[in-house]
Amino acid sequence: MILMYHKIYPESPTMWWVEVDQFYRQMSELAGKKVVYLDDYDPGNPDHVVITFDGVYHNVLQFAVPIMQKWNYPFEAFLVGDHLGGDNGFDQGEPLAAFIAHADLPRLVMAGGRLQWHTKTHNDLTFVRDSQTICNEFTV
Repeated sequence: MILMYHKIYPESPTMWWVEVDQFYRQMSELAGKKVVYLDDYDPGNPDHVVITFDGVYHNVLQFAVPIMQKWNYPFEAFLVGDHLGGDNGFDQGEPLAAFIAHADLPRLVMAGGRLQWHTKTHNDLTFVRDSQTICNEFTV
């Protein structure tokens, strides 16, 4: 099982947010499983779980990381390069939320997070046909 989260916060204004108490409950229920990084994940093993964060918002560091540290859970953190230290103002219909800052990345790693690359700008690539534009999204 691969779990993917966006934002962890005391309230959940949209479906992309998970309330802190619900996140705690979910992490607690994983105590009998083996939480691993993606490299170690065996989809045929029903006890394997991967925890991922898409975009890595500052509230993940604030609320989710202390909970995962309680169980020493490793996790994957997918960063949006151009938005480190910025916000999700591009995400129409979503409440404004701050992305993690570059200076906070060492804390994320020390807590068991492994840094992964999401995209550079978080643009919707669904209809992009220009290969250079697509390649730029995957360049650090």
